[in-house]
Amino acid sequence: MNFSQIEYLTIFSSIIYGFVAAEYFHGWGSLFKLHYKKVSYWFLGWTVFEFVLLVNLWWNTWVRNAMLSEHIGYFFLSLTTPIILYLISVITFPSTESARQVDLYQYLKERFTKIMFMFFLLMVSLIVNTYYFNNAPFWRLEVHILFTAAFLTIIGVIFRSERALKIIITFSGVLLIFHIAFVDNSFDLSLMKNFTQTEYLIIFVAILYGYVASVFFIGWGTLIRSFKLHEVHWYHLVWTVFAFVLLVDIWWGSWLKTERLVSNIGYFYASLVQPLIFYFLGIALFSVLTHKSDIVKEKFKLASPLIFRLFALVLLSNIVISVLFEEFGLFHTKNLFRSAGIALAILVSLKNSRFVQIFVLVFSWLLYFAHLIKDEF
Repeated sequence: MNFSQIEYLTIFSSIIYGFVAAEYFHGWGSLFKLHYKKVSYWFLGWTVFEFVLLVNLWWNTWVRNAMLSEHIGYFFLSLTTPIILYLISVITFPSTESARQVDLYQYLKERFTKIMFMFFLLMVSLIVNTYYFNNAPFWRLEVHILFTAAFLTIIGVIFRSERALKIIITFSGVLLIFHIAFVDNSFDLSLMKNFTQTEYLIIFVAILYGYVASVFFIGWGTLIRSFKLHEVHWYHLVWTVFAFVLLVDIWWGSWLKTERLVSNIGYFYASLVQPLIFYFLGIALFSVLTHKSDIVKEKFKLASPLIFRLFALVLLSNIVISVLFEEFGLFHTKNLFRSAGIALAILVSLKNSRFVQIFVLVFSWLLYFAHLIKDEF
């Protein structure tokens, strides 16, 4: 068979890891679209730490997949990590029903003991996984880091003061950065002859892009189910289609960057920036559909400055990533088209008039088709 059992099992665990990552997108999206009583940088920093840890764990588990097909017990053991990470994400973010009244810093303080307990279970899971899959002796730096992290979680469970919370958050971030920067993440490539690390990482990125695309599907579904034809504003609808086309175009072009993903974990983190920005863009575009009674035209006009800043950020990130991945030079034709798009998006965000928006809409489609004709055909 051309499709190995390792590939078969890895796809299953990939979907679970991708679903957990999507929970963080959803949680940040709730922060983005709801009016919280108080936004806390400590809370935001902690959620970013959890997501960076999740990505780091996914990056480092590739080498273990060579053993997944040996016994079902190994497969169950490998799933303990994403399951615990999912439970952590559920505890970390407040429910959307009560979110408007939540002081996020106070929320974090109240639940930090639970979070630390779940992190203790996560560290135990990682230590056991490292022992069985990596055959890691206790003198290895990675094992020392895991035991240090486990000790931190115990402190977090015992000491519930505000000072302890801030110290643990800060030290955890430093420990994670140290692990990413100094722990040897090189893999024995001979272990996975049929399933490369590139393929392994792309599955994770693809799931996130698919999750972002679902935001547009859900938004259009809301339009069809909940709005009459005269309530749907054509201008808003065309911009949602343009954003989706741009999303698909970026996913199409990202194939050329895939070989770079395995060279350094920094490239892998960079590849996740664009789907995150697109997720915020999708939320902003469809936030105008909150209630049936809302007038889409008026709400879209109020949200336009934010929406077009996000459009500009999408294109700017595309330029930065194309240069970072050495796909194109800064002054390549594609990046010049993107720069023109950034200028148009900034223009609309500053001049929130109907005439300017229609002009930029028409010109953006012409610019996109010119890009297709110039660079794709």
